[in-house]
Amino acid sequence: MKDKFTIKAQKQGYKARSVFKLEDLNRKYKLIKKNQKILDLGCWPGSWSQYCKEILENTGLIIGIDIKEIDNLDIIFIKKDVYDKDIIKAIKEKSEVFDLILSDIAPKTTGTQDSEASIELAERSLYIALKVLKYNGNFIVKVFQGKDLNNYIDKLKKHFRFVKATKPMASKKTSKEIYIVCLSKR
Repeated sequence: MKDKFTIKAQKQGYKARSVFKLEDLNRKYKLIKKNQKILDLGCWPGSWSQYCKEILENTGLIIGIDIKEIDNLDIIFIKKDVYDKDIIKAIKEKSEVFDLILSDIAPKTTGTQDSEASIELAERSLYIALKVLKYNGNFIVKVFQGKDLNNYIDKLKKHFRFVKATKPMASKKTSKEIYIVCLSKR
């Protein structure tokens, strides 16, 4: 049975219900603005890039990275794994710096390994952010709650002036996912 956010996404032409998670975060934190350069890590199936594109209204730049192709999105797409050794070079060939980096990457595991694998992906996303996010830039990252979460948040606080863990309304209540909003890179 489809939930209300899945139905709403389909009616509004979005590729996935996750768009409403980003919409909620953007409403609270005013993350996305015209003329920005945005990097969307783990962009498949593309709803976050779709949402950003609507706000940018043909200003700025959106680069999406994923191991799976995305269809029918007019953005710059890099088909790569975030763990590829040349990922930073591939990104910098398109843009040296970004105003906003989004990471909605999820691991392909199930069970107790989810939180560990999700922290590893979040760590990799942070590594990329520290290489290409501009001074005062913003970073949003998805993680699954687990034993390493507090250590990861402490690490984020060293690099950003504001760090807050939050659960958007569109996140399923049973899900262990949370999003960490990191504002104003030091």
